[in-house]
Amino acid sequence: MLLTMLGSTFLFGALVYDVRYVLHDSDHMAGWLLGTISLMVLVGCGLSLPLAARWGTAPVIRGGTLAAGGVLLVEYVLPARVEVIGVALALFGLCVGICNPVCFTLLAHCMDGDGFSGTHTVGLAWALNSTASKMAFDIGGSLLAGVLAASGLVGGARMQPLHAQAGIHAGFLLVPAVLYLLAGGVVLRYFARQNPVEAVNSTASPPPT
Repeated sequence: MLLTMLGSTFLFGALVYDVRYVLHDSDHMAGWLLGTISLMVLVGCGLSLPLAARWGTAPVIRGGTLAAGGVLLVEYVLPARVEVIGVALALFGLCVGICNPVCFTLLAHCMDGDGFSGTHTVGLAWALNSTASKMAFDIGGSLLAGVLAASGLVGGARMQPLHAQAGIHAGFLLVPAVLYLLAGGVVLRYFARQNPVEAVNSTASPPPT
């Protein structure tokens, strides 16, 4: 979770810079791209439960995470064009949306595999998610600033040198791709197949007597 959130911090933090200095487009386009990601995340959330009911929670979140990283990696090696990046970010948002709902189910299951803690487990899972988010934003923001500075970004300039553009593009696509692929290919591979209905039932509190 920390790896994917760190990757998302890089992507969203560098998006405006990439649109402005690499694609040479307006900030309005960056807004449209962000809106496209948000819309596709909602679509992915709608697809998440049917997919998890068919294949299980762990395979869905692992496959979605690997697909998100793969999309960003492919986009990084392709020519930097607005329409290509738009399609790639739409697919990325779809993958993230598919992963989001099952992520909390998987968290609760890992913390309470036998289903004895009830709603306390769900609350603790939410707290862990919030902690990971804050850590990712803090760490990712600092690392992104370091990457941009190391690449030679000139503050306030309308045009950036080629090495700065390369650093911006890598921070926007390559770094998030690597982090998502690490999360899906290394971390999530150890989780067992699980049905989301069973996971919800396992963390539900018993009825009052």
